[in-house]
Amino acid sequence: MFLLTLETSFPRLFGQFNCTFSASVKVSFLIAEMDDNHEKEDMEEFLRKVDRLEAIVNGEESEEDLKEKEGVNRTVINKDAFKNEPTSASGAKTVTNQEGFLKSIEADAAERAARRKTKTKMATKLKEEGNVAFKEGDYETAVRLYSEGLTHLKDMLVLYTNRAQAYLHLQKYTEAIADCETALLLDPTFTKAFVHKGRALVAQKQYDQAILIFSEIIKHNPKQEKIAKDYIRQAQQAKDTNTAESKAQKLFLEGDDHANNMVDVLEKIRTEGKPTVYYSGGLAVLADMLKDDVSRTLFRTNKGLDIFTENRTVSGAITKIIKGSKGVVELELVMSSIDLLDRCLLENDENLRYLLKFPGIPEIIYGLLGCSSESTANKCVTLLLKISYRPSGLAEMLANLDMQRLLVLLLKFVQSRNVGTAECTKLINNLSTADKFTHHFREGMEEEFLPAFEELLTSPLSDSILSSCTSFMGNMARDSVIRKKLNKRMKLIDALSGLLEHHGKNLTNPNSQDVLLSALALLINVTMDTNLSTDQSESIATKLIPLFVGEDRELVERSLTLYGRLIPQSPSVIIVSAIEHNIPDKLLGFIRDENCNLHKASIKVLALLTQGSKEVRKQIVASKKDFKRICSLLDRADDTTVANTALCLSHCFDVDGASSVLEETDIVRALLEKTDTSNSTIKQNSAIALAKLAMGNQRHLERLRDLGGIGILHSCMKHVK
Repeated sequence: MFLLTLETSFPRLFGQFNCTFSASVKVSFLIAEMDDNHEKEDMEEFLRKVDRLEAIVNGEESEEDLKEKEGVNRTVINKDAFKNEPTSASGAKTVTNQEGFLKSIEADAAERAARRKTKTKMATKLKEEGNVAFKEGDYETAVRLYSEGLTHLKDMLVLYTNRAQAYLHLQKYTEAIADCETALLLDPTFTKAFVHKGRALVAQKQYDQAILIFSEIIKHNPKQEKIAKDYIRQAQQAKDTNTAESKAQKLFLEGDDHANNMVDVLEKIRTEGKPTVYYSGGLAVLADMLKDDVSRTLFRTNKGLDIFTENRTVSGAITKIIKGSKGVVELELVMSSIDLLDRCLLENDENLRYLLKFPGIPEIIYGLLGCSSESTANKCVTLLLKISYRPSGLAEMLANLDMQRLLVLLLKFVQSRNVGTAECTKLINNLSTADKFTHHFREGMEEEFLPAFEELLTSPLSDSILSSCTSFMGNMARDSVIRKKLNKRMKLIDALSGLLEHHGKNLTNPNSQDVLLSALALLINVTMDTNLSTDQSESIATKLIPLFVGEDRELVERSLTLYGRLIPQSPSVIIVSAIEHNIPDKLLGFIRDENCNLHKASIKVLALLTQGSKEVRKQIVASKKDFKRICSLLDRADDTTVANTALCLSHCFDVDGASSVLEETDIVRALLEKTDTSNSTIKQNSAIALAKLAMGNQRHLERLRDLGGIGILHSCMKHVK
């Protein structure tokens, strides 16, 4: 009989995978003489398999080498070695040095772990050096360093996928696939291995196989579905592009009239020295010929985009218009150029990607957007807007254009143009929806964009444009990094305060309402984490008061939300102003209205006002119906409303006689029920209110005892800060 666990028996094998062996592990090791030949053969086969696995892990031999040796008996058990073992009185054999054997196993494990640690350190160092080389574009060196790292640690996943990525850049696709497959043997769910293998398959034009590999990401890592679907889309796009290019080339080689005519026109346009109108007409003819995806593909594969940078007459006209020339023939040629770009990009993602990556094209786009020719700039905006409506278009714009530079030009366009401003603001908002746009926007926004935006807020623009641009910034301010930067811009806050004052006088005007809504949304986001200055808080709070009477409930709700953010910044001044303008009465009116959706915002502001003003507390208690109505808000489903209601009540219970007003209600039960919650704020506020209520009225105290609430209240009060 032979009892031995695999891990314990062979630490030299499992030490490669950082297995550790505890000294406390009890090992049963009993060897008895094997008389059964079948058992002996099984043991020898088992040992051969272990040696085979160990050799592969250590890199000593390949699986093929070991297959050749399968017939060799590499391990022989010597039965005679056990004949002279001492026996007990009962005749059973004993192991004479079991304790020493266990210690040797543990020592071997510790030694293996130490060596593993050293190897890991060396492999990690080489990986980091390889990453540096990769970032510098030295892919050959990166491959060498990653490979050297693998000599130290053969099961380090990231070394295989990093080397595969370097191989991709070196166009060694077979090697990249091999590394990814090795990584997937070590971890069948490793996303990076699927990604790089799929990319290599796309490069080898094995599109369907690549799509299957990318689909495996979703199967093993559902959280990466969005990334996987993007790679699938790219693979399908590459497949479609390859199909279109093959078809276009076939038509040309077969002598298709349309294909040949288009190539002839391209060649004629490339001819230098013709009059400007010659090229204007040629580009117009060429645009008309781009009637389907095949012709647009043929345009790209025959270097049609080179015209805009290599033809001296075309590129010269573009340069003159950018510099402010008003020449009619040059303007006509530039307009024809934009029309041609529009046609060549139509429903052709590969042309779009090629265009935006083409040297010199981004500079042409920036130049035309900022040129003095309104018609040219407007045509350029229209082209970019069309691109932005395509999912791949936004991604390519983000990858290839300088977002800060583009946005600044778009803002200046809005300020200075009479035509195309609506399309321009749509483009700005479309850009903000792109993945990773926020990350791009953060960088450098304070240098040019924010000054331009602050200037825009004080410019004489149409309300619709002003609202759209402010909404864009409000969306950006959802990001914590961006809103903290905005909070520090005094000029921005003052400009928004000015919008509230100006448009607050025209509450019946729908356009003014839109401006106010967008300005309030931006201010709410800006004040989410960081407070405004005391002066700014007081100024804006004053300008919010007229908005509380508006008919638009969304406008009133946003005004109250912002008002609640501002009160703590200057409570003495803002609360006095609120009382002077009868704000508590307005808030109680909102709470009385059953159909009103302003309860949440109203009770928050009331909680703040009652905290800072004894006068407001007395006013609420004196209006018994309103006081009881506030109590009914404890039944709301919204936690924030319940927490602020309990807080407001706890403030009001400081007023003499307040508890007696509620004698005929079951307020004790209502508050006691709210202490049974996982929401610590509700629990704390309700406990404080309940304690004040019971101390203020004997009848409420007795009711609390009847409900068994004294112990509950005592328990809750332990956690009150």
